[in-house]
Amino acid sequence: MAIQIVRGNKAELLADSLIDAVRNDMKHSSLFEPLEIIVPNKGIARFLKLRFAEKSGAVAGVEFPYLMSWLTRRVLN
Repeated sequence: MAIQIVRGNKAELLADSLIDAVRNDMKHSSLFEPLEIIVPNKGIARFLKLRFAEKSGAVAGVEFPYLMSWLTRRVLN
């Protein structure tokens, strides 16, 4: 698992960069293990889901947890 940080001020360009990175990552990952993209709120999660669907045709195998829930699952497991 790697953390990659991309900065910018245009949400669409950042989302497109994320989609490209996910496409490359999904080629080398397990089909049964979901990809987790940590988001700060429901609005960003919804925006990313819609952008993924728009660019890729569908969204499957991608989860958008909040930071606290992601950390809680990591600590408890």
